[in-house]
Amino acid sequence: MSRFAMSCIRQKLAFPSTRDGLRSRLEKLANRDNSKTQPSHEITRCETDLKEVNREIDLVSKNLSRAQSDAQYKAISKGFDELHEKQQRLEKKLDQLQTKVRRSETTEQEVDQFLSNFDRFTDLVDHGDDFKIAKELFDLVNLRVYFRFRSQKLIKRTVPKVSGGIVTFGNAEPPVNIYQGSTSSKKLKQ
Repeated sequence: MSRFAMSCIRQKLAFPSTRDGLRSRLEKLANRDNSKTQPSHEITRCETDLKEVNREIDLVSKNLSRAQSDAQYKAISKGFDELHEKQQRLEKKLDQLQTKVRRSETTEQEVDQFLSNFDRFTDLVDHGDDFKIAKELFDLVNLRVYFRFRSQKLIKRTVPKVSGGIVTFGNAEPPVNIYQGSTSSKKLKQ
């Protein structure tokens, strides 16, 4: 059974175009996500706005020191506080945009990491005689085997014999409804 399942996985991975197709699809998905969040022009605009606010804060600070009455000081101080809040909002926004850019730069690394795991699958398939490795591989690809049986008459009794089946990978729907009831022998005999 283990050898059969391993040969199914080997067959799935053996196509030369499988790895190349997988890489192009992953890159396409990553680029689609990056195009939605391409913030480079927003970063430039945010940096320009931040420089302008910093320049205004310097100017207001100088005016604050030149205030001659309490009314002038309060008016200038109010403007200074507003500019300081705007500066903090722009710095936070700039930090968020730069984080998005760093995430998009790591996309290629993530694709390479995924493909190295894909290569690991092929290495695991070659060690199909080790049942521990085989189980790990079956779990990684979520391999499921569904058998079809036929009755075969022997000398004194009829026994079920495997006549075919279906192998599924990943999130594929099972070809039959999976039995959800009790499997104890007492319950099954009733």
